[in-house]
Amino acid sequence: CQKRYLRLGRNLSEEQMSELRKLPILKESMYTGGRIEEKRLKRVYPYDGLARRTLGYVRYLDDDSIQRIVGLEGNFDEKLKEADMHTTLDLGMQQIADSLLRQTFEEHPEVERACIALMEVRTGALRTVVNLIRSDSYGHPVVEYFNNLIGVSYEPGKVAAPITSGLDTTLLKMSLENRTIGTGRKFDVLGLREIVVPDFKNDPNPEKTMEHIHKGFSVMMTPLHVLNFYNTIANGCVQRPPYLVESFSRDGRLVELVEHDSYDMDEGIENFELNMQVMENTKVPVFYKYGTSRVLHPYTRKYRDEKGNEAYNATCVGYFPADKPQYSFICYVQTVAGNRSFYGSFVRDLAKDLVNSLN
Repeated sequence: CQKRYLRLGRNLSEEQMSELRKLPILKESMYTGGRIEEKRLKRVYPYDGLARRTLGYVRYLDDDSIQRIVGLEGNFDEKLKEADMHTTLDLGMQQIADSLLRQTFEEHPEVERACIALMEVRTGALRTVVNLIRSDSYGHPVVEYFNNLIGVSYEPGKVAAPITSGLDTTLLKMSLENRTIGTGRKFDVLGLREIVVPDFKNDPNPEKTMEHIHKGFSVMMTPLHVLNFYNTIANGCVQRPPYLVESFSRDGRLVELVEHDSYDMDEGIENFELNMQVMENTKVPVFYKYGTSRVLHPYTRKYRDEKGNEAYNATCVGYFPADKPQYSFICYVQTVAGNRSFYGSFVRDLAKDLVNSLN
């Protein structure tokens, strides 16, 4: 005798299933009443995709094997099956930063990708992380699809010059070899791209390369590396590695408080010439540094594409209040390739709007 089953519904909510289980026969057990349930978990973003990339997801195949892991959920998938995670993100700050960055995309069609991050100086907690990219492939013109804060590797230029110029030659070479330049020590962030340094062994002109490094070029790093350096300076040269997870709880009870280290900057790092400016027309005093650089193509290692066009990076980084730093910030944008001049001063305005909106 062949078994046959009748499908009663598909994609039912938990509320609908609860009503279904009250019906005659179906309220009985699977063996008595014959009700068979197939559960499929779906990631729900309650704030319309806010911090979507940072929160992440786990994508399973039909055989329940993992196809892809992204963000916090991907990193803590097993632990989240038994406990709730409490992140460092501040909902109000996140909404403000997200709104401002989306407005930047609307007003500046040349922007291809961008991010904003806000870091608590004293602890290293990331209170805001917004990553946006312009794309027509996902049903929306601007989406949180790629983590620019830790995934974009670029030559920061002038904003990174204090990181390299503040190191003596011996320590600079040591930091380059260990890829800890500007960070004091490496910090562990899932998906963080490593600092990329020149190959001095095969460099025909290492002296010239070193000159470029002192100006913030020839070394590739992420926006988070840059932010971490300025946060360390704001914190009296004590490095607080950035983090996103505060604790885990179960049934409302704390089960794990995540500890985070701190380090003094390496000996020999001294006399940083930050040359930071005071931002005008802000509600609180703000120290900042701003700069632009050309986008280096990762495959061709050239600044121009086949049509001779160039794309640009713009970065505004700093901390506030200037006298007693509470938060450090970075606003980063990258443009599409074009043949026009690029100044990127609107990134400075974006940072100003961010500070004023938060105070």
